[in-house]
Amino acid sequence: MAFAVDVDITITKITSEDFPICLEFKLTDRHGYCHVFEEKAPVLLSENEPIPESFPKTIKLRCELIETCEDYVVISTSEPYGIDSIEGEICFEVSSKYIHGVE
Repeated sequence: MAFAVDVDITITKITSEDFPICLEFKLTDRHGYCHVFEEKAPVLLSENEPIPESFPKTIKLRCELIETCEDYVVISTSEPYGIDSIEGEICFEVSSKYIHGVE
């Protein structure tokens, strides 16, 4: 059964100053590959959190825990916000040290 957890991501730059502002962020998988995403700032940041003025900035992204393995987890970024990487991927094997909220 899948449930919500937070994964560490790194915002790397502003990709669009138009409304709403879009940000590029990266998620590093357990093999060291950096997956690149682009998403609207209101999806990534809380209501009271300002747009970062300097980069990189590490934040947490809510995602869905699919599977727990010995030293890594499988997550999906499709829930709850419908986010996919610029390559169209939604499932990632991530080191457990980057996951928060696992009981």
